[in-house]
Formats: sequence, structure tokens, C-alpha cells
Amino acid sequence: MNRFSIVGNLVSDPEVRATKAGKDCCAFRVAMDDVTMDGTKTTTYFDCTAWGDLVNPVSKLQKGHRVCVEGKLSTSPYVGKDGKARGNILVSVYNVYSSVKNTNKAFRDEPKTEVKADMDALADIDPSTIPF
Repeated sequence: MNRFSIVGNLVSDPEVRATKAGKDCCAFRVAMDDVTMDGTKTTTYFDCTAWGDLVNPVSKLQKGHRVCVEGKLSTSPYVGKDGKARGNILVSVYNVYSSVKNTNKAFRDEPKTEVKADMDALADIDPSTIPF
């Protein structure tokens, strides 16, 4: 099964188009930031296409909105102007969820709540009853 989920920000406003067959689609691009253990930040871009009932709600989103996208992942390889092999990451969208907090800042500025496990309750668990 090819099912993929990504959380990121819209790079630009979604663009509604129609195919030659007359089907509406909505194209948009999502940027996902990732920070490695050494502090290096990388950004990956995903070219997304929504079809059918998703076209209207997705077209109302705007650049910078934080979204969760679910869909089918594929790639489109090409040769760049510099002669190097490159590729676009494509997502055929099944679902799009807009974040309650539609900002580029994501949740970094939200106060963090620390959750601690009740270690005494965990001590009473028999390891042989754990199914994995």
C-alpha cells in the first residue's frame, strides 16, 4: 500500500486548473522542515494535486497555512539545467487537514507541557503479557 502523510506549510496559494478532459484539480506545494541531531536544517518540497471533492476546500487555503496531507507518493525524475539528475516528489492527495494554528511559526512558540509516565504503575506490569 502506498500511503504517505506529511505536515508542512503551503509554499504558495493553491492553483485550480482543469484537465483536458474537464476534471478540476488543485495543485499546491508543501514545504517540510527537518532538523537533524547536529542542528542542520533541511527543507523538502512536495508537489501535491487534489482532485474531486477536495478541490474547493483546498483552493481556499493560502500561502503559509500549516497542513497535513495524506496521499499516494510518486517521483518525477528529470535532468536539470546543470546536467545533474533531479526529481520532484509528487503526492496525489487523498485528504488535507488544515491546522488550527495557520502560521509559519508552527507550534514552536507554544508553551510545552511535560508529560511524565507513572513509573510505579508501570512496575506492576508483567513483561510476559506484553504482545510484542
